[in-house]
Amino acid sequence: MRIAPAPLAYPNTDSRPTWSPDSRRVIAEVGSNTVVATRNAPSDTESFGENPTWVNYPDWSPQGDSVAFSAHASRAEGEKASWGIYTCDAEGKNYNRILNDAKVPEYNPQGDKLVYQLLKSGTPDRLAVADADGENSVIVGGGGVLQADYSWDPQGHQIAYDTYKDGRYQLRITDITGRKDRTITDGQGGLYKDRTPEWSPDGKTILFERHNRVVPQSDLWTLDLQTGQEKQLTSYPGRVYDAAWAPDGSRIAFLSSMEGGDEMDLYLMDSDGKNMKQLSGLPGDEYAPSWSPDGKAIAFTRLDWSRRRNDPERYNLHIIEV
Repeated sequence: MRIAPAPLAYPNTDSRPTWSPDSRRVIAEVGSNTVVATRNAPSDTESFGENPTWVNYPDWSPQGDSVAFSAHASRAEGEKASWGIYTCDAEGKNYNRILNDAKVPEYNPQGDKLVYQLLKSGTPDRLAVADADGENSVIVGGGGVLQADYSWDPQGHQIAYDTYKDGRYQLRITDITGRKDRTITDGQGGLYKDRTPEWSPDGKTILFERHNRVVPQSDLWTLDLQTGQEKQLTSYPGRVYDAAWAPDGSRIAFLSSMEGGDEMDLYLMDSDGKNMKQLSGLPGDEYAPSWSPDGKAIAFTRLDWSRRRNDPERYNLHIIEV
């Protein structure tokens, strides 16, 4: 299988490092490569997959026996390349293309479903759900465009996602049939951009970014799904990105430029927004934090803008014990 070169990864990427269920290994996009590393030696990375394979947006299955990813490749020898979703085993071998015209897969917590972006020429990208083997695909997104970020509920029956519809950046929830799609926030009537929903581990709350539509400033908010009440967790002059719940829901890891300048650093706070502390302040941008399943470590990637594009140290994978 011949796959095209990978693009660069950027802050606020949709692709986070993905952990093995036993919390021992991590697969991550690091610049133009996708690598695998062990928890106790994150800097000692190996390319994931069979060269010259490009693994894009990898996601480890909850059972730990497979990895789903998307790639731009030919469906068959001599055919024009197109986006597709593949699965392989945990060692990066035994590829199987399970979906065409698709990218950015994410397993549900039970591992029996995948949500992904369905691509059709001439139409906006749509949110779709399929069985883990690619069968029984159904479009579930309720219209709009820019359906770029999504999150499963703990039971694996619903998906929170962001979209742009009716002139507003919205957060919506759909079930796996697409028949129960509804708006949950709209940026206070379109005044703000509500983006990147993250479902809490107990299923009761949605964590999201609320962006100012005029200036480069954003904060973290939560939405109580039972009462509809919104709560602001952060209030900083800079930007806040890539928030992620701890597995037990007690803490939130996130990125911010609150210290001034353009560089994004890694922070940690309680789920109510209190007891905030900085975890990392490395040169360049930290981004895409991902909690280990045991809740004791956070993997993230870093782009050091001061280094040249061909410098192998420009992109790095890091793991912090917390």
